[in-house]
Amino acid sequence: MNLEQLIAVDAVVSTGTFRGAADRLNKAQSAISHQVRKLEDELGFAIFSREDYRPRLSSEGEVFLREATRVLDQFHKLQATAQELRSTQEPLVRIALTATMSLEPILKILGEIGDKFPNTHIAVATEMMGGPLARLMKGEADLIIAGLEGVDIDHVETTPVGAVVIRPVAHRSFPVAGRSGMRSRMEMQSYVQVIVSGTGGPDY
Repeated sequence: MNLEQLIAVDAVVSTGTFRGAADRLNKAQSAISHQVRKLEDELGFAIFSREDYRPRLSSEGEVFLREATRVLDQFHKLQATAQELRSTQEPLVRIALTATMSLEPILKILGEIGDKFPNTHIAVATEMMGGPLARLMKGEADLIIAGLEGVDIDHVETTPVGAVVIRPVAHRSFPVAGRSGMRSRMEMQSYVQVIVSGTGGPDY
């Protein structure tokens, strides 16, 4: 069984005759008849009943055609995917996003890009601190949205997309919240705190 045989069977059913199938597929009628007969011999049952003037599906042929149609539909989808992959459209774009950046405007833009390029899969990963840069340098991201701290601008292309203001905060019940002035690192280490670590590894 091969794809050409399934296409021949589908063409005969669609056009109603072997001659019509031959015209559609731009082949000789004898070639279409040979393909169908060879398939029937392989399957062990007749796909078409040839008692009437026009070929008519046998009961086995009706069941077989239903499954063959699914296979042909998948084949056509595969052809369309292959055509898209041959174009300039990227099959996959990996984006690393800093967690300090608001997701709302980014997701809106990505949604618009997804509508315009439906066959491009966009993978988004959220990272902390130097995580996005680490992914970019390791080749694990094609694009990052992050701050410029630690970025060697001689090796990357940068475009400003916005500004993020980070304000350290503390609950009013935190022991040093009501005291003015700076505190040393040694003093602060004696208090319970939540400290965000980077996800880029020791080098980032």
